Amino acid sequence: MTIQVYRPLPRILPNKDVEYLIRFQNTGTDTAFRVVLEDRFSSMLDLSSVTPEVSSHPYTMEVRDQRVLRFIFDNILLPDSNINEPPSHGFIKFRVSQVPNIPLGSVIKNEADIFFDFNPPIRTNTSSLIVGIVKTDPEPGNPNFVHAYPNPFGTAIHFEILGPILSENLSLRLFDALGRQLRREEFATQKFSIPRNGLESGLYYYLIESDGRRIGAGKIEAR
Repeated sequence: MTIQVYRPLPRILPNKDVEYLIRFQNTGTDTAFRVVLEDRFSSMLDLSSVTPEVSSHPYTMEVRDQRVLRFIFDNILLPDSNINEPPSHGFIKFRVSQVPNIPLGSVIKNEADIFFDFNPPIRTNTSSLIVGIVKTDPEPGNPNFVHAYPNPFGTAIHFEILGPILSENLSLRLFDALGRQLRREEFATQKFSIPRNGLESGLYYYLIESDGRRIGAGKIEAR
C-alpha cells in the first residue's frame, strides 16, 4: 500500500497545493466488500481545503476529527489478487492546500491507514516534502546555463541562456523569498530582459522553462 505525492517532488514551494495519490490492493484470500482509508493530516496542511480529483471506485468522504479524513469505499467488491490480480487494485487522488506561509525547510509528512472489511489496518509508507525554494540546477542532462546580469540589479535585469534549446517557447517565473509567484513572462529568444517595475529591494528567485522543461533557476537581488 502506498501514499505518494502525485508526480513526486523532493521539495515544494510555500503556499502551493499538494496532490496525493493513495494506492491500495487486496492481497488477502477473499473479496473485500468495504475499504476505508484514514489519512491523518500534518498540522501544516489545511484539512478544510481537500479537493477530491479522481478515484478507481465510488466512495464517500468524511472528516473524523480535526486532523483525520476518511475515504469510504462501500460495496467495492475488490477481488483478492490471487483470484484476479488486475482489478484487485484501487486508488484515490486528492489535492490539499498548505497552511499559509509555512517556514522554509519545514517537512510535510503524510501517511494513511487502510482497512479491508474488519481486518486490522495496513499502514502506508510515509510521503515527505520539504518546503523550499525552486532548485537552482537545470534538469539532469540539460546542457543549458542561465546568465543573469547585472546581479544585483537596479532598473532591469538581463538573462541569457547559454547552450542549445529545443523550443523557443520560453517562460520565466519570478518568486519572492516565501516562494510566492510574483510574475510570469514569456519569451522567444535566448536573450531577454525584465524591468524592475516596482520590485522592492531584496532577494528573488527565478525559474526558466522551455515547454515545461527546466532550463535553469537561481536567485537575483534587487537594490
